[in-house]
Amino acid sequence: MLIEFNPKRIWEGKEHPSFVLYDYKAKPFYDFVQKRKGFTYAMQHPDREGLLKIGRTAKNPFIRAKNLSTAGILGTFELLQVAEFADACWGEKNIHKALLEFHEAKEFFRVSLLQVKEIFNHFISLENKLLEGLQRDILIQAP
Repeated sequence: MLIEFNPKRIWEGKEHPSFVLYDYKAKPFYDFVQKRKGFTYAMQHPDREGLLKIGRTAKNPFIRAKNLSTAGILGTFELLQVAEFADACWGEKNIHKALLEFHEAKEFFRVSLLQVKEIFNHFISLENKLLEGLQRDILIQAP
């Protein structure tokens, strides 16, 4: 889930290294937030049962599935799971790490959809907790 917040400052902490100290009115902060938000998805090709592609996109994940399906591969990818992250790079990286034992090649993992859903939900929840903590720290330190 994408958490929208409007802090005056972003704090750099150990738990979420993607955040950098910026004034919220500054263009670099706006650019930073715009580049990081997006979707992490799991999709499957009908000819590859049990092999899931787990990636990220800043655009609509349904359009991403359609684009993959027209990239010289017969058949269409089916979108199975989508999570919206404030930092999609962080979400994808951590999901990939959690699924490392199931890794086949590139962004493909031989894993059950149930396991993927549990891992997606875990990292959505973790990002929400990190952002809530970040907001509390910002409000306490705000001038």
